Amino acid sequence: DGTLFEVVNGLLTRDDEQRVVVAPVPGGSSNYMGQALDLPIDDGEAAARAVVAGEIRHVDLGRVRSGERTVHGLCALSWGYVEELAACAERNRWMGLQRYTAAGLHELWRTGPRPAKLTFEGGERIDDRFSLLLCVNTEYMGRDSVLLPDARIDDGYWDVIFCRALGKIHLAEVMARMSKGDGSWLQSEHVEHRRVKS
Repeated sequence: DGTLFEVVNGLLTRDDEQRVVVAPVPGGSSNYMGQALDLPIDDGEAAARAVVAGEIRHVDLGRVRSGERTVHGLCALSWGYVEELAACAERNRWMGLQRYTAAGLHELWRTGPRPAKLTFEGGERIDDRFSLLLCVNTEYMGRDSVLLPDARIDDGYWDVIFCRALGKIHLAEVMARMSKGDGSWLQSEHVEHRRVKS
């Protein structure tokens, strides 16, 4: 998914308006996009065959602007605790999949709430301090872990999930519920959720 993120953001910096088909062949550790597209995620050769034989699907593109920087995503965009967790896990790939647990604990104690202004369609604005912000386009977040059961990669919407400033214990509770992989974390009193057009 990281490679796909870089490819899409690179293509979207082009000045021409040429349309390009991007075909993901799952080979990383999370493979959100492969799961969302029902591709084989543990067999690169089978995934490549499925891509070659498959049909072209249009998927929703997300865009987040922060100051002068614009970032596009196909699966998820994160900020705050989850962004720091992902960066820490990436620096520790040598640990295998356990790096996510280790990074989660490390960043839980290191990362605190940050100020931000969120602006949604229709004019809703929230100016506050946030512990995490996730913009998500797929139901999966990690291998076979369901983050948002109703999210679809091609339904015209992205889900924006955020937690305003939380203490470490409440953030740990939210993350523990998220890690169950059944979507129940959305019922937490600390989690706010909006659906926005892609």
